[in-house]
Amino acid sequence: VLDGDSAVKRIVEAREAGKDFSVVILDWNMPDKDGVDTTREIRSVVGNDIPIIILSAYDWSDIEAEALEAGVDAFIEKPLFKSRLYECLRRYEDNYQEPDFVADQDQEVEFNGNKVLVAEDMDINWEVANEILSASGLSMERAVDGKDCIEIFQKSEVGYFDMILMDIRMPVMDGYEATKAIRSMERDDKNLPIIAMTADAFAGDVQKCLACGMNGHLAKPLDLNECMRVLQHHLKR
Repeated sequence: VLDGDSAVKRIVEAREAGKDFSVVILDWNMPDKDGVDTTREIRSVVGNDIPIIILSAYDWSDIEAEALEAGVDAFIEKPLFKSRLYECLRRYEDNYQEPDFVADQDQEVEFNGNKVLVAEDMDINWEVANEILSASGLSMERAVDGKDCIEIFQKSEVGYFDMILMDIRMPVMDGYEATKAIRSMERDDKNLPIIAMTADAFAGDVQKCLACGMNGHLAKPLDLNECMRVLQHHLKR
């Protein structure tokens, strides 16, 4: 539907027909009635049975308190990627169980100096990643492309790096080729965790990352909670 009033009308009609929607996804910025006001009206007519997800290009922190009070269950940031939508929707499956390595949202995560090599050619992306991750106790080093990443890793002592965060689209050598080269090295630490860090976030992109030897995938722009979840899983096992 194209607006909030139409959404409420369709949801009420489905309830009266005994065919409730399984989930509702609302854009936050809609004409006449925004997603938060629409959520309030939906909750007033059908209660809390149906999960409501807000979709927005705006910072979640700007609307979080009001949205949660209105009855919003989750938030997805634009641009909308298939992988993010999938991860959000699967929480509402009847048989869904949280993975046992999910970060505790009420605890500050500390990694106590784990060393991470970040292959990233864009200065601004490196600055963002460094600021987000070094605050959790990680020691960060940068490679400016895939070839540079290989050379830095080769020159390091075995076991020096605990993880590599690998951009995919880089000059000289991309992340796929760099990962394959590292996996083919004759080093005891060649199988360290390598996590893709890229805006290519569709299901096919994720599978391509795994197929070339990577262990996981982080979508840009980076989400702090997802970063902590993936890092905890691979650094604290």
